[in-house]
Amino acid sequence: MRSVYIRGKCSGLKRYTLVVALILLLAGAIFAMYSNFLVIEFDKSRIEHKDNAREISGFFEKGEKIVVEFWPAEEWQNINLLLEKIDGVDRAAMFIYFNVTGPSSNAATFEVTLVRGQTGQYPAIYEIRVEKVGDITMDLKANNQTSEIGGVVNASGNYTALIDFIAPPTVPPQYIELYKGIPQKRYPYYYLLPIGTAVLASGLILLFWSSRTSKKVTRLKKSIREENKQKLQRFHRCL
Repeated sequence: MRSVYIRGKCSGLKRYTLVVALILLLAGAIFAMYSNFLVIEFDKSRIEHKDNAREISGFFEKGEKIVVEFWPAEEWQNINLLLEKIDGVDRAAMFIYFNVTGPSSNAATFEVTLVRGQTGQYPAIYEIRVEKVGDITMDLKANNQTSEIGGVVNASGNYTALIDFIAPPTVPPQYIELYKGIPQKRYPYYYLLPIGTAVLASGLILLFWSSRTSKKVTRLKKSIREENKQKLQRFHRCL
């Protein structure tokens, strides 16, 4: 009875310990894996500013990001905008087409839609849509939409952003600016590395302890069998 009780109790404990150890090892491995998750972010800085201009240029290295920004001209408050149906609603809108051209002359074309909420307000950017990708890598969403005028350049050289067309015809923006984004490697989940290491170590320690305990239980059961065998032999001699 003693042997059966020890075998059952220790067997259940061993299985439980082994399961917990495996869970800790798996969790630690996942934490460690996510700690190495790499994200490329761009530190953006302005490199050029022009007032009342339709064109702006700058030098970019391959892998850097070019971004064009502008501010509405005063005259844009009062011009008669185009009545366009946007998302099923008639909106007063205007359109600006930007060409961004690099060393290969394969221009990327952006259509910027601006809408006016109430009379007298500046038209604000509603959406930016890519008409042609060119030599720039962009993060495109549905219907070729993007969040900014520009993208990552595929070759080093001078890049020029040009306002090719404004509808309805009007003066250029109050100013236009050119920004450069320098790529930076970042690990947003690096803080998980020490956690993963600690969890992995706990799993290994528990697994080692389980193995040692299993060996001790095996020796104990062997000792009990020998003890029972000796008792049985003495019993037979008494008979």
